[in-house]
Amino acid sequence: MDRQCGILLHPTSLPGDATTGGFATGDLGDSAYRFVDWLEASGAKLWQTLPLNYPGWGFSPYSALSAFAGNPWLISIDRLVKEGLLNASDIPSRPSAGGSQARFEAAVAYKEPLLRRAWDNCVTVSPLHDSFEVFCQQHQHWLDDFAAFMSLRHVCGDKPWNTWGMPRPKALSHCYRNLKQEMDYHKFVQFLFHRQWFALREYANRKGIAIVGDIPIYVSYDSADVWSHQSLFHLDSEGEPTLVAGVPPDYFSETGQLWGNPIYRWDKMQKHGFSWWMERVAHLMQLVDWIRIDHFIGFVRYWAIPAYAETAAGGEYHQGPGESFFETLTGRFHNVRVMAEDLGVLTPDVTALKDRFGLPGMKVLHFLFHEPDPLDFPSNTVLYTGTHDNDTTVGWFADIKQNDPELCEQVKNKLPGVHPDIVWDMMEYACGSAARYTIFPMQDILELGSAARMNVPGQATGNWGWRLKPGQCTMEHAERVRGMLARHGR
Repeated sequence: MDRQCGILLHPTSLPGDATTGGFATGDLGDSAYRFVDWLEASGAKLWQTLPLNYPGWGFSPYSALSAFAGNPWLISIDRLVKEGLLNASDIPSRPSAGGSQARFEAAVAYKEPLLRRAWDNCVTVSPLHDSFEVFCQQHQHWLDDFAAFMSLRHVCGDKPWNTWGMPRPKALSHCYRNLKQEMDYHKFVQFLFHRQWFALREYANRKGIAIVGDIPIYVSYDSADVWSHQSLFHLDSEGEPTLVAGVPPDYFSETGQLWGNPIYRWDKMQKHGFSWWMERVAHLMQLVDWIRIDHFIGFVRYWAIPAYAETAAGGEYHQGPGESFFETLTGRFHNVRVMAEDLGVLTPDVTALKDRFGLPGMKVLHFLFHEPDPLDFPSNTVLYTGTHDNDTTVGWFADIKQNDPELCEQVKNKLPGVHPDIVWDMMEYACGSAARYTIFPMQDILELGSAARMNVPGQATGNWGWRLKPGQCTMEHAERVRGMLARHGR
């Protein structure tokens, strides 16, 4: 059995360089290719990202304006110059590469005018225009609705679709009559994103690196998906949600997590062969090699909360589509590779569904040391030290050292003591486990503290911004990872 290791790093967390356009956030330029080179040198075979979709509120990759459209702020401006879509004279002066926090607003302010200039150049002189037309035809099933949604949103001051004051048929008619150029611009931006991402993925695959993508189970209310497919969600006659998603009280929150995403009408989806979902999976399969299904438990049972509720505590469980969904999925896509994020209350029916379809489940080492044997789990497992929702291992250990001395001692007694530092000893421990896959956040490779945490569940602001500084991730780190993997046959 192939035992592999991967690194969790979202592209926005890549470093920028003073000579590139990635001064505000990481992008798909040279630093992304250097990271793939680093992965190859480290012996890691998996690069896990967060969702690559167009971010909405708070620039969260889990709160996207579309389940299909890519993040335009990941587009490398320098690569557009190299392709002739922009001239060097088009590029305004820009600050040098930033520090350890992404500046999303600065990226938007800098890149959007340049993307519009690139569109003007493509229409008039670029030989890429034919390729763009082919892209539009191939992706028409989602691209037309997305372009209409974004165009209407733009002229409505970026307000949510339920405030536009016109039903969808009327809005579409207005869009095709009056906003054709704006629609074409949004289609073109997606063409650029997909073109750059496909090139990066191909480069990674040639180096023996597989991309692990992420598909959130739910979509945002203010999204092209809900606007275009309102009958597939629990909405009232005015288009307002009646039931929203979340999870009951758990490790992260005493009142649960109120996500606010509209709940699917699974009965209607099943009646149509889960066609919207199948298109979503097919699209992501073009972008990545593995699909990590976020909140896999929701396919077995999901927590539905009345839309008026102030917390998630007042919700209740409903039955999910379960086997029928995955029978449809595996029947249509014989080569789909899925990881099941099954964290939470793991009931027998969740385990049975996962095992029936041979899906590797997830374990997080931070949560396992309360068990007599933290590594007592099936080999068909993806083991993390922590995920994007956890504190870094340095921060986590500092917290239990101060607040839970008993657990701290259990941790130290279980670890092999190969390394003097707790983080690398944790990763060594994970690599020695039966888990087929181990994935480590880059923050753990670099032994960073809580300031480098990516996300705090339930915290509305201040998330998703951590990024590498130029030169922070070195070949010495790669050699250390390679040595550790060699010791454990990964």
